[in-house]
Amino acid sequence: MKQLICKMLIKKLLNLFLLCINLTGCLVLAREWSCNTVENSGKFTLSEDCSISGGNHVSVSGILTIVGNRSDMNYLVTVKAARAHRHFYINDANSILILRLLRLVDGDVSGEVDPVARRGGAIHIHEEGGELNLYSSVIA
Repeated sequence: MKQLICKMLIKKLLNLFLLCINLTGCLVLAREWSCNTVENSGKFTLSEDCSISGGNHVSVSGILTIVGNRSDMNYLVTVKAARAHRHFYINDANSILILRLLRLVDGDVSGEVDPVARRGGAIHIHEEGGELNLYSSVIA
């Protein structure tokens, strides 16, 4: 009887694990992102709505991956830009920003004097380039 219960429990856990992989498209073992501008590289999850702190955008350095934990496109984890700023800035050919299951809101650089700085409300890839990968995400 105990063996049967253990087998059933293992099967349920395996199904749950596979469901998690299917919902996110990949398995990301990561720590929670704090929405702080200093966390600009690494693998992160995001389980709660947040506002970017630090009074600026996140300057991506290397590879930055952030995965929200809600798969319902009508109820994605929301990231609000810092006041009068964009969310992310990329200016390095080797930098990669990967966002999955996120909703970016309130990116606003309309107050910038330099016309180049006004490009890109939520995400700006500047002259040196970089890579952006968006999966099941919304920019509003």
